Amino acid sequence: MADDPPPLTDDQTSGRMFVRWNAVTLLIGVVVLLLGGLALRARGDDAPGLLGLTLDPAWDDGRAEVARYAARRAVYGREQAYTLVRLAVKEPFDPARAVKPDAPGPGHVDAIKVGAVHAVPTGRAYEHRQTLFLRVDRRDPRRALDLSMGSQEWCGNTFVRLVRRPGGLARQAHSYWEGEGDWSDELPAGVWLEDQLPFTLRTLAPRALEVDLLPTTLGLRAAPTRPARARVEAEGEEQVTTPAGEFRCVRWVVRAGERVARYWVATDAPLRPLVRFEDATGQGALLSLERAAYWAEE
Repeated sequence: MADDPPPLTDDQTSGRMFVRWNAVTLLIGVVVLLLGGLALRARGDDAPGLLGLTLDPAWDDGRAEVARYAARRAVYGREQAYTLVRLAVKEPFDPARAVKPDAPGPGHVDAIKVGAVHAVPTGRAYEHRQTLFLRVDRRDPRRALDLSMGSQEWCGNTFVRLVRRPGGLARQAHSYWEGEGDWSDELPAGVWLEDQLPFTLRTLAPRALEVDLLPTTLGLRAAPTRPARARVEAEGEEQVTTPAGEFRCVRWVVRAGERVARYWVATDAPLRPLVRFEDATGQGALLSLERAAYWAEE
């Protein structure tokens, strides 16, 4: 006859052993998840890799970054010099309505709003003014949330709007030029905007990646452009001298077909400012940089 099983201990009959073993199992599960996450990061699955710049507490001070550039740009076939102003500020965003909400609400996210204000002489009796604003997700500045561009001159107005919707970006445009008029279309969800590069590249760890890139929206006209495959690559570091001073920079090069753009991002200054650029909107070098509540009376 087989031996009788040993009697149950107090721990077994009271349930204490059951609790202990479940606690150990839970702890092991947590450790496995943490190690798995670290392994994914080590493998580079979070490519191209974010530096956490947009999560810096400096963006929470209620002020905007105001950068001015000595810029040059061809207008009507003639290169013109002007001062370009770029703005960057944290603000709430309502993705459902694509607006800045007056009060916090469900579904709202933090965004970094980036603006570029171009007031460019034309060499004629008037100048034109173009403003471009876009928002990127503060948690992932590779993801553009919306964009608007307005171009005003004595001949007429042009306006372009992009809004992120489920499945992609919805685009609407109005132009006074024949063959453009009013139109709308949709763009793939993963597309990058060339107009976000001056800010987004500041937030990336240097490496190479390929993206579908929509050409710049800035301009007098509103042709229905389409994304093209582009290679975005950090090609090294160099010392760059600008009117605002000397900076150690990483040089980003963006190639889309025959088009090449370059951006120099400072690695030795707070929040890694863009200090020089050469792209489809022109070229410029940093004149000054400040944080200011430009919408408030001082």
